[in-house]
Amino acid sequence: MPQETTEGSRPPNTAGSEQDRDRGTGGSGTPAEAPGGSPAQEPADWTEGLNDEQRALLATKGWKAPGAVLESYRHLEKLIGRDKIAIPKDGDGEAWNAVFDRLGRPESAEGYEIAVPEGVERDAAFEEQMRELFHSAGLTKTQVAALSEGWHGYLGGETARGEQLRIERAARDEEALRSEWGGSFDRNMEQARRAARRFGDAETIDGLEEAVGRAAVFKMFARIGSAMAEDDLQGEASESFSQPGSVRAQITALKADPAFREAWLEHSHPGHPQAVARMAALTEKLEILS
Repeated sequence: MPQETTEGSRPPNTAGSEQDRDRGTGGSGTPAEAPGGSPAQEPADWTEGLNDEQRALLATKGWKAPGAVLESYRHLEKLIGRDKIAIPKDGDGEAWNAVFDRLGRPESAEGYEIAVPEGVERDAAFEEQMRELFHSAGLTKTQVAALSEGWHGYLGGETARGEQLRIERAARDEEALRSEWGGSFDRNMEQARRAARRFGDAETIDGLEEAVGRAAVFKMFARIGSAMAEDDLQGEASESFSQPGSVRAQITALKADPAFREAWLEHSHPGHPQAVARMAALTEKLEILS
């Protein structure tokens, strides 16, 4: 028969209740003993000593333990990296100089190399001033090279556009003269060319055209030519025939120069606009003096 268990004979509850186990106590409600016989200690509050703002940050980030904070910092360090450069405040010249140096600014202004397209004359004083400006602005060599290329490209384009405008203006002036002189155009132009050969030179004529226009220059020389006897002009003009020959010689020499020919014929060459403008100017001078 099953043995009846009485209150006095009931086995002791050695496991304790579930609530007791969660509190770390035995069935008696007293703290459980740690190995060695001493009672186990409650874990310390790791947020003790933090202010309200710091505790609010912990709550916002969801950090439950110190390990979570350290892990978050480790990921942040990976994301930012150790080679990043802090941006100084405006006006902190010393800090900005350190940034410029780390970004690649040369040690001195002489460290910049300014390339000049072939056929373009260097301006040493201008380059020296620009180097100092580049260095004080904290530019790197790469940045200065890009600025130099862009600047010379712009100047080359402006030279070509200026030459094109001059050619168009000359064509308009000639058309105006044809309309004004009518049937006398060829005779007046011949008189103007003879007077120009006798009393002018290519550089002077260019300066006059730039100042007053081609039509005014040819009108002036045409008046000079018509005011002088035809035989006097022809007798004295032989002294200046060397002028067209000099211009022809310059054109021939340029065409024989490999470097100039490359710049003149290759549209992608950085000195192409200057070479085209130079050849066009010589050709027009030859036309005037011939």
